[in-house]
Amino acid sequence: MGIGFFACDSVEESDVLPQTHPQEAIFNADNLTVADEAAINVSETPEEVKVATYAVTDFPSASVPAFVMQFSKTDDFAKMGSVECTVDTATRSIYALGSELDAAYKKAVTRNPATAPLHVRFVAYAENGSEQVLIGGPSRYFGAGTVQFTPVNEGVVIENTYSLVNGGEVIAMQHSDIDPYDDPVFKVVFEAVPGTKWQIKSEAGKIFGPAVAEDLEGALEADAEGEFTVTGPYSIEINMRDLTYKLSIAIETLYTPGNSNGWNQAASQTLVTTDYVNYTGYVRLNGEFKFTSKTDWSGVNYGSTGVEGELTNDGGAGNLSVAKDALYWVEVNLVKMTYKLTEITSLGGIGGFNGWGSQANLEPSEDFLIWTGEITFNAGDEWKFRANDNWDINLGGSLDNLVLNGDNLVQAEGGLKTVVLDLSARPYTAIVE
Repeated sequence: MGIGFFACDSVEESDVLPQTHPQEAIFNADNLTVADEAAINVSETPEEVKVATYAVTDFPSASVPAFVMQFSKTDDFAKMGSVECTVDTATRSIYALGSELDAAYKKAVTRNPATAPLHVRFVAYAENGSEQVLIGGPSRYFGAGTVQFTPVNEGVVIENTYSLVNGGEVIAMQHSDIDPYDDPVFKVVFEAVPGTKWQIKSEAGKIFGPAVAEDLEGALEADAEGEFTVTGPYSIEINMRDLTYKLSIAIETLYTPGNSNGWNQAASQTLVTTDYVNYTGYVRLNGEFKFTSKTDWSGVNYGSTGVEGELTNDGGAGNLSVAKDALYWVEVNLVKMTYKLTEITSLGGIGGFNGWGSQANLEPSEDFLIWTGEITFNAGDEWKFRANDNWDINLGGSLDNLVLNGDNLVQAEGGLKTVVLDLSARPYTAIVE
């Protein structure tokens, strides 16, 4: 009911029990009340704004009240912001600096400029010089209630929905369930053909387009339009706070026809993506090869510019090549039009069975796509596959779906086991028996 006066150097709560001061007079926390303002408007008040008033009796004569205002979008205060307040002891008013309150609100609650209900409460202290003493214990709050809060309007308008106008087709863009002022990114995958014009259309009918019509990424401008130069599919992502966009070819899979598979896309290893920009995978390469978007030559085909590491989709591009018949980890970026090949010189298991030390190497098949070996496990061992005895390229997740940087595998049964890793097709799989 009363306070044991808890000394604090800051307003942050701590797991460490604060120092008590039994020599101070005991103050009954019920003798302090806080009444919130019905509305708080910081849209035109960068300086101090009144947030509440307080009433108090029998307060320690050597101290003055001090407050920290906490606020949240939800009444459980699961995610909250806070600001230190000042008081006018003559009028018993509590103030917050408008600019600080606005910044904390945008960080903890939302950047949406609309007036909205806000849950607030206050932590109270008795302040005597440089010392602050918590009133009522760490779980005591004052003035818990709801106010109508108006933040500073940054002058940015972000609507709830946007569409891509692709020639004569209007395609709704996808968005998360987060307020668009807090997640201003919209995206969609679609088909396009060279010469087609494109624009972004807002819910209210505003039109945006690229500053440079044929650029794959850049700034959006009002009433501009872009033009596709390469056959789709495409992915477009727009940020309506920054007014920027990024276009990329939305290819689900890259095939690797070449000497190692008789120039047969369907018989080649594949590269996959999670963002339509970066593609990765294990590929057996021997001499010349290319990357293609389809299981024939009718899609987008990527070859050599003449510079190692660079790609072009020019129809007359030459073949890419490697000097050594081997297994490679292949990385392709279709926005930067680059590729990187890492030869796999070793591949094995690593985990609890060997103290996460050097990997226990497996032996490759003649085509480098099946790797086999024996490992002695302990029951319950966590482990993974990795290449070249370092963590740059490692596989985890589950034995029937091994993915780059996946979670640790768990071996239920101990003992000597034969491990077979299959990299010939996606998903990558393994057998332990």
